[in-house]
Amino acid sequence: MVVKLGRKKLDGFQANEMVLEAAKQDKAVKEAMLDKVSENGDEDAIYEAEMALENATFALEDAEIDYEDRSTKPLMDVWFKNENEGFVIGAYGMIFKTTNGGENWLAWSSKVENPDRFHLNGITKINDQRLIIAGEAGLILTSKDAGDTWQKMDSPYDGSFFGVIALTNNVQLAFGLRGNLIRSEDYGQTWNFVDTHTKQTLLGGTDHLGLTAYIVGNGGAFLKGIAAGKKWESKTRAGRSNAATIIETESGEFILVGEGGVKLLDKTGALLPVKVKSIEG
Repeated sequence: MVVKLGRKKLDGFQANEMVLEAAKQDKAVKEAMLDKVSENGDEDAIYEAEMALENATFALEDAEIDYEDRSTKPLMDVWFKNENEGFVIGAYGMIFKTTNGGENWLAWSSKVENPDRFHLNGITKINDQRLIIAGEAGLILTSKDAGDTWQKMDSPYDGSFFGVIALTNNVQLAFGLRGNLIRSEDYGQTWNFVDTHTKQTLLGGTDHLGLTAYIVGNGGAFLKGIAAGKKWESKTRAGRSNAATIIETESGEFILVGEGGVKLLDKTGALLPVKVKSIEG
């Protein structure tokens, strides 16, 4: 396996600056909105505008503290449509967009229906125009305009999701705490629980040809989803180490990242020898 070293495109300090500037702009927008509805005298609209301004004020205060203290929040996942366009998501509702391969980033949280600023943990595409995000407190967000705007969907689970997979035939899978996994066949409009045969927290997943899903997590959990994610086979990897994520290689093996570093697995979850050669550039 050859690992090519990359170049830093974004860090937490840059993220703080963008979040702070976006929070200032959002508060100004919410203040203008409250002024406008106050003129009309609609009590319901005034109440909603006041709540929106309150949330924006809290968000700005938090952003100012992070900026002044130089504290940073983790970025949790990244997805790119092509070599130029992509999103990175993270804690406290952070989401950034790039259109030039990460050279520049735009704060995107104001376009996401997440007023509580729940953590955003996993992002993937459903099709050319639809994307999906899974996050804290059962949060499911979908976009049908390639990520320009995001809407919150009803979720049957209020625990955290740590990852999301989209299979062919319009199947979406979100997974997280205590082995919980939900499945949708209608772009996240409705969801059903699926038995994964494990109570281990599920953290990362991938798919094979859009048909078979593989998910890993704590305690050596290694799941295989067949029948478009309707049925699941569960096993425990030797050593029971925690795993954060998994991807499939071109040769059909899996790269696993987690406790103990980077590992190479076969399709049964068995450990394979790995040789790493670093190439600068």
